[in-house]
Formats: sequence, C-alpha cells, structure tokens
Amino acid sequence: MSRWSGTAGSVIHLILVAALISVPARADIVIPGADGSDGALNVTANTTIDLSEAVSANWDTPSPHPGKGVYDATKWAVVFKYSSVNIANGTTVSFKNHGSRAPVVWLVNGNVTIAGTVNLNGANGIQGSTVLAEPGPGGFRGGAHGSSLATAGGPGFGPGGSNPHSDARGSGGSYATLGKTANIGRLYGNTLIVPLVGGSGGSDQPYIYDIGNGCGGGGAILIAASGTISLTGTITANGGNANESTDGSGGAIRLVATALAGSGRLSALGNDSGGEGRIRLETLSGGADLQLTPLSVIEPASDPVIIWLPETGPQCRIVSIGSNAAPADPRSELGPLPADIRFYSAAPVPVVIETKNVDTSAAKVTLLVRPRHGSGSNLDASYTSGDNNTALWTVELTIPQGYTAFQARVDPK
Repeated sequence: MSRWSGTAGSVIHLILVAALISVPARADIVIPGADGSDGALNVTANTTIDLSEAVSANWDTPSPHPGKGVYDATKWAVVFKYSSVNIANGTTVSFKNHGSRAPVVWLVNGNVTIAGTVNLNGANGIQGSTVLAEPGPGGFRGGAHGSSLATAGGPGFGPGGSNPHSDARGSGGSYATLGKTANIGRLYGNTLIVPLVGGSGGSDQPYIYDIGNGCGGGGAILIAASGTISLTGTITANGGNANESTDGSGGAIRLVATALAGSGRLSALGNDSGGEGRIRLETLSGGADLQLTPLSVIEPASDPVIIWLPETGPQCRIVSIGSNAAPADPRSELGPLPADIRFYSAAPVPVVIETKNVDTSAAKVTLLVRPRHGSGSNLDASYTSGDNNTALWTVELTIPQGYTAFQARVDPK
C-alpha cells in the first residue's frame, strides 16, 4: 500500500526559463522548527545523505542525533534542522531513500549557499532488471520489467503513474503536466507544493521490446531559510531517463527565504516522455537571476511560512482493505519483503477510504490500483457515510494476484 494525500485541480502557472527576482527588503522571516539541532551542513566532497538514519519523531522535535534528521510519518517527511548549509563548488549531495520514500525538508535558521549540486533525480530504467527503479525522495517508483506474457510489464507508481501499452514502448509518468505516449497518468498536486510530493514513475515497455523497466519519478525538497539562499550551483529533481518512452515525471523544488541570490539552476523535468514537475520560490528580498525549468511560481514569502498542509486542509487515506486495518505508515515494498497486508482469498473485498475537510457533494474519490505486473486501474469510490468533516467511501474489488500498491486521491468533480 502506498500513501499520498492532498488536492489537485485546475491552476494557472507562470512559465519561466529565467527569473530576475527583486522585491522590497523586509525583516528576516521565521522558519517554524528551525532550531539548528542538526548543526551546520558543510559539504566539501561528494556526499550521500542516508535518509533511513533519521529518527522517528514529530517533525519539530530537536534532532536526537545531529546531522541525521527526524522522520515524521504523519507529515511524511524527513526533516533536517540545520544552523547553516554550505555545498562547495564541484561537489554533489545525493540521497539514499528512507523506507517510506518520504521527501526531504531542510529548515535552516541561517544562510544556505549551494555552489555545487543537490541531486534528487529518479533512477533510470535498466534493461532486464527485476528491481523497480527508485525515485528521488518523495517521488514514486517506475514500473516493473516484463519478460513474458506471464510477467507483463508493470505500471508506474504514484498519483500520476502511467500504464503499459501494447502499441507503444511504455508511457511516461505525469505530474504538473501530462506524460507522453499512450496510457498516461493523471495530473496532481498544486502550485503551493503543499503537501510536498515528487514525481510519478513511468511504466515498463511491453515484454516484446525487452528494453528496460520504467524510470523513477523525480524527488521533492523544501529548503526554508531565515537568511539568504544563495544558489550558483544546481538543484535537480528530474525524472529518470530511458532510451524509450518510460521516463518518470519531474519532481518538486520549493525554496523559501528572506532573500534569494545567485544565477544557479533549478530543474524538475520529465525528459522526453515524462511530465514536468513543479518549482516554487518564496522570498521577501533579493536579486537572483535563477534558471528555472519547467513550471515556476514566484511569490512573496508568507508570514508565518506554511510548511505543512493545515489541519483544516483536505485529507484522504485508506482505512482498511477487507477486514485488515491499513498500517499508519505503509511501505509498499512490492516484494520480496513482506507486504503491508496479506490476502489468501480471491473473493472481492471492500476498500474503505476516509476523507477529512472535504465537501462530499463536490468531491470525487478514486482508488488507484497498481499491481507489480500488468495494467493498473483507477476505481471510483462510493460515498458511504459521514459529513464534510469526516466521511467514509468504499470500493469493492478483487485483489490482483501478487503484489499490488493502493493509493487514494480526492479531486473536485
């Protein structure tokens, strides 16, 4: 089982290739939770940050082990509280995913200087690989490789994951824009990038092509600093790239600071067949000349800074599948590790979905069913009970044989 909750809808984007940012100066913004307990991040050589080393705790808990961060399952984020960040020219910071594949949040009570590279790209598909292509943190995996009719290629995972197609060599994942080729996924997310979520995976090609599995979606990162974010380097959250049409969609990059400076580059692209991701900049002052691709939103920073979806915001989660309660922190391993929930019968079962702060008369709730092998499906849920504060919805289905990931999403009708 997989998780993601939030909103999706029609929005208007400002598309920019380069942005000159200049707004009136004001006092430093306050970043909630930025207590500096992870110390200073000073990178002078290529560094991989292992997100699995984060301690499970509420996001605003001071880091018990400085430099390791905390993982908040409720917020679905690995949160670091640095006193400052300095990434030297010629160096790259990359990430090893947490078991939940949660996105990355840096809350900094000083300045951030990025002269090198921060890499949250999704993994490329590999010919003949039985391992799903990993996303960047906060993104979703690519579809499984198919080698015969018995083990058909699988769909890309995530809210915008695509399906295999017999007449095309796979399909790219979607996010802020649609992926390309056949059987593409759906759009999702919003220009606020709240909640913080990355790109979706591309599907595998039909087995007859034997090219490679689907690519992972780009990751997602929020960097919020009370001082200046100076970027002369690069932050990338691109989807994985393939030599066929199985690319993951781009991820998400959100920067919030009192001031932005530099002429660096932000990239959240889906390459040839994947949809584009999202970029958002929030600042009170600065003269940055950043290179932004693709869809970008530039706004004054809010006071207070919004980091998480408000408690009054729309929420959607799977409550149970059959008689089994859904785990609070699902991992959706998809093999060979144990599944979140196991079934031993082919009889149809109800999947119960809970929404909060959702207008039940104007909402559409969908269950995304993504088997490891074969085509995925999107099933409409029926309203069962409750009100706009808390409501239950139900889908009846037969669980596919093998490993299957489930996600619930809510959209306006």
